[in-house]
Amino acid sequence: MNTPIKLSVSSILLAGILTGCSQQQIKPQHTDDSIYRSSQVTTGQAKQKKRIVKKRSHASTSEKKRARKRVKKLNKNIGMPPAKPGQCYAKAKKPATYKTLTKRVLIKKSTTKRVLVRGPQYRWINKKVLVRPASYNQRVIPALYRTINKRVMVKPSYLTWKKGKGLITKIDHATGEILCRVKIPAVYKKVKRKVLVRAARTIKTPRPAVYKTVKNKKLVSPAQYKTVRTPARYVNKRYRVKTASARYIWRQAVCKTNASKSHKRKVYKKRKIYKTSHKKKFYQAKHRKAKTYVKKYSKKHRTIRAKARPHTVKRVKRTNYRKASYSRKMAATQRVRAHKKQVIRKANDRKAMTLQKVTFQKAALKKARVNRYRASTVKKIYTPSREEAHAIRTIMKAKPAPVSGARKATHVGKPAPVHVVRKANNVNKPKVRLTKQNAILRIQTALTQRGFNTGTIDGKLGPGTVSALTAFQRQNGLKTGRLTRETLRALGLI
Repeated sequence: MNTPIKLSVSSILLAGILTGCSQQQIKPQHTDDSIYRSSQVTTGQAKQKKRIVKKRSHASTSEKKRARKRVKKLNKNIGMPPAKPGQCYAKAKKPATYKTLTKRVLIKKSTTKRVLVRGPQYRWINKKVLVRPASYNQRVIPALYRTINKRVMVKPSYLTWKKGKGLITKIDHATGEILCRVKIPAVYKKVKRKVLVRAARTIKTPRPAVYKTVKNKKLVSPAQYKTVRTPARYVNKRYRVKTASARYIWRQAVCKTNASKSHKRKVYKKRKIYKTSHKKKFYQAKHRKAKTYVKKYSKKHRTIRAKARPHTVKRVKRTNYRKASYSRKMAATQRVRAHKKQVIRKANDRKAMTLQKVTFQKAALKKARVNRYRASTVKKIYTPSREEAHAIRTIMKAKPAPVSGARKATHVGKPAPVHVVRKANNVNKPKVRLTKQNAILRIQTALTQRGFNTGTIDGKLGPGTVSALTAFQRQNGLKTGRLTRETLRALGLI
């Protein structure tokens, strides 16, 4: 670094004298250098002055900072904020601050599903399947033999000497015998032999292949699937996040030292108001918040509008608890009443059922007794013959023609005594429809009306009724021995 040389003009001259140089020896060419040097000296002095000023300013700022720090330390010890003279501060609770964050939450993951669009398509095909291949049936024919009787030579013919008499003889001197030369014939024997007539052989008979028609299921087109991709489902959920917790801070307040007269008056008035009872305080606070009035009311919602701020409208959801409780009570009472009614109805039904059962049982017993009595009396009185029984069957099977305006007659146990009315007009006019129950009774009444004695008219087929019926048939030239349609028509029953 080139440091500036701090020299004056006199010091330069003094240095020149000491070196033994006069003023005249100084050459004019060095005048520029001296000027340059003098200018350098002046610039250095100016810079030094600037530095001193800077140092002083820096010292003043640092002193200020130190002073502030000292004040802060003092305030920290007290717990108060930095305040000017005449300012008042009050400790107030600053509520916790919250921040609403919207977060995207996954509800359902994305899925890939394979869905059957169309099932596999098949077709039935008739296929010829080989059951048994073509082959040969081998039949072995055995060899054919024949038994032959063959003459076999056992001993061949030969010549030998035998004792005998002959023309030519030889006398053996030792014995004196005559020996003859004789030819002995060959000896034969009959032997049975098995001779091959026809050799053994195998006959191959071809056997055709056997086929079978089988139904086969053939795949025409395979199953078609579709890949369905369901995207992931997200929901935007709001979370309330605490940014700063509740804390106590010092806030500037109005006090006696810095309050104006008008402000003091307002405070005094408020103090007077709030010296009242607890209830009044509550209502005063409510009044202070907003003087409200009901604008619109419905069963579910109530619209409340503040007079202080007419532009803000609150919508408060309300449920009519009184109405709900009343409806609940009413429903309970109705349920109890309905239950009671049901119990009474069931009891009445049970009573009716028991009464009905008793009446039915009594009626059945009565009927059984009557039927038993009737059966016993009939058995005692009369048992019909074959012809009569056949007549009864025909009466029972007979289906008479329906009469207009006729009424179904009930079975009569003990009919009232019938008065004989001999009127030709009323005979052929049937009033009651002929049925199995009233057939015999009506036949008896018809016969009595025509002057035939049937005995007592009791609706039972007895010998008197049968004899009266046969007499009526003979009189009118009808077939006897059975009840026919002609007989019923003649009696005026159909």
